[in-house]
Amino acid sequence: MKEKIPNDILIICDTAKIGGIERLTLDQAYELSRKFQKSKIIILVLSPQVGNLSASFVVNESEIIKNLRINIFYAPGTKLNQFNFLKVLLKENNISHIFANSLRGSVISWWLRAIYRLHLTIYTTIYQLPSLTSTNQHLRRAFYSQFSDRLFICCDAALKDWEYRSKKSLLIKFISRRRRAELCRNGIYLPRLPPVKSLDRFKDVKRFVYIGRLTAWKGLETFLKVLIITFFRLKLGKI
Repeated sequence: MKEKIPNDILIICDTAKIGGIERLTLDQAYELSRKFQKSKIIILVLSPQVGNLSASFVVNESEIIKNLRINIFYAPGTKLNQFNFLKVLLKENNISHIFANSLRGSVISWWLRAIYRLHLTIYTTIYQLPSLTSTNQHLRRAFYSQFSDRLFICCDAALKDWEYRSKKSLLIKFISRRRRAELCRNGIYLPRLPPVKSLDRFKDVKRFVYIGRLTAWKGLETFLKVLIITFFRLKLGKI
């Protein structure tokens, strides 16, 4: 069966800084642009535009973004401002699919569709373990997640955590009963990675690779312990 080509595609995220969700947002845009070359791919960032000196994938990968014809817009400010900006964006483009990597973006899109009777399909992805949020925050996430046609969670551990929290709390189970979460694993746009042969010069070098922001809940404390232990073992010649 031939896959139907969508109209314009919108991807929404909260920031354009360097982070996991931002990385995935760009990779989604790259792959969608490659796969649906007749569709316009648009990214809407719900925060101010970063400067050229700021840490940002958008700055670092400007050449790829340009080559793949990715359109990026910024809608900082209040929720009302973002609502109005997105309303204009939907009016000026023939958007049929929205991929919301932002729960706020998902809710705003849902209300716009309902008010103006737009023909949109909204996909929402959650990237954080529920156990790493407070009870009140998870309640809000569970509620906001229902403003979607399909709800995805990025990995099996997060999905099981989500389902566990739903079974444990009748309130969360009631709030999230409308839209069941599905597993959709994170993907990488492989063409942006350097060829493997270019890494040969590192084959005899011991390296640490740490992915993610240097924050406590991402395991920074454990990383520092391993780093210190490894340093002393290297000094003693045991590695």
